[in-house]
Amino acid sequence: MLRQPSLLTCLNGSINIAVAALAQCTRLLSSASSSSSSSSSSSSSSSPGLFGIKRLQSPADFPRWAEDAKARCGELVAQVLAAPPDASVVRLVDDISDEMCQVYDSAECCRHVHAEPAWQHAASQACQLLGDFLAQINHHRGLYDKLKQSQTSHATAAAAAASSSPADDQLRSGDQLLSRAQLAEFCPETLLVAGKYCGDFEKYGIHLPSAAQRAEVARLLALNQHYPARFNAALADPKQLGTTAVPAKLLPPEWRRYAGMTGKLTWPLDSGSVHHLLATVDSEEARKQVYLAGAASPAVNLGLLDDMLACRHGLARLLGFPSYAAFKAADSTLAGTPEAAGSFLEDLAGGCRGQAQQELAELTRLKQQHTGQAGATLQPWDQDFYSRQLALGLPQQADLAAAAAPYLGLGSVLGGLSELLQRLMGLSLTRRQLAPGEGWGA
Repeated sequence: MLRQPSLLTCLNGSINIAVAALAQCTRLLSSASSSSSSSSSSSSSSSPGLFGIKRLQSPADFPRWAEDAKARCGELVAQVLAAPPDASVVRLVDDISDEMCQVYDSAECCRHVHAEPAWQHAASQACQLLGDFLAQINHHRGLYDKLKQSQTSHATAAAAAASSSPADDQLRSGDQLLSRAQLAEFCPETLLVAGKYCGDFEKYGIHLPSAAQRAEVARLLALNQHYPARFNAALADPKQLGTTAVPAKLLPPEWRRYAGMTGKLTWPLDSGSVHHLLATVDSEEARKQVYLAGAASPAVNLGLLDDMLACRHGLARLLGFPSYAAFKAADSTLAGTPEAAGSFLEDLAGGCRGQAQQELAELTRLKQQHTGQAGATLQPWDQDFYSRQLALGLPQQADLAAAAAPYLGLGSVLGGLSELLQRLMGLSLTRRQLAPGEGWGA
């Protein structure tokens, strides 16, 4: 029902980052602020609170807010289990989601963007507290069963209404009776939300018939959460990235004095160092050596990729999908299917192909001119070097950068974002002065 912490992204990289961040900011500026104003604050301060949330007067308020949310959600869970299988079930489940996301989204945003360690630490505590609770909610069979019962209740009552007299106010739905007024509460939005929440539950395998299958889904989900972090950690670890020994004679003269007695310069394989050499070193042999070494490093990630692919494929098949791509595409994406995503990328590539081929031809011509070889072709380790040479050879490059600068300022970017939001969603960003305590660093 609720997304696991690793899937709650705020200012984190993915195709959904902008939508996720905007959704969270909207929530911060609306529901969290309004609900917190009616909650008891740990401070009697007149400050509007961090992000305009009244109860966030100090870092210690974040864990307290998380504990309060857990208690409130416990009450809501009890109400769901006691409710009749009507539209009230969907509203209560949505209240649980809203209660948790108000706190979690605020904490996730704070721990990523706040400048003070005390606030970052407190927000991380809140995320941890809620993360453990979210795992329990996502595997709560009673909530899932109640949602499914409400869906079934609507379907059978709607069928009964279609075949009965309008004078019949009570409609039988299995062992339950629903009034026409109760049936009318199942508006299209309520039915859509109910289906989304059931789908969210089923992503965790709650609908699978055997306990062994559900346990395996839980195991694979836990494994899958760790792979990206381990993969990225290896990319940032100099020890795992390693180095390559480049013959000094292939390097610029000013670098050769660092080679020592071996006649070779030990070159680190982090992305910044690799890119610097690829963009600046004239020797194709040196560029090729560093490119190939960097592409194969860190070696541990090859095994991680194999394990991750096997894990994700097994998870998708257990949940009834032919592939992990199909599983993710069906997870509230605009594409809906891997085929639709592939078609979009093919169309995008088709629109760019002409310009890309023109640029490739220009880089190839530059390499042929530079090397004196009419048949020279552009290799992967050539692109950075000749792109830089081409840029340096453009006399208007400085003027182009100066011309583009006004469009890249913070105000211009926010203005463009506001215009985009207005066109797509009817929303706009409005400049407002922060009150004392609402932000930080002022």
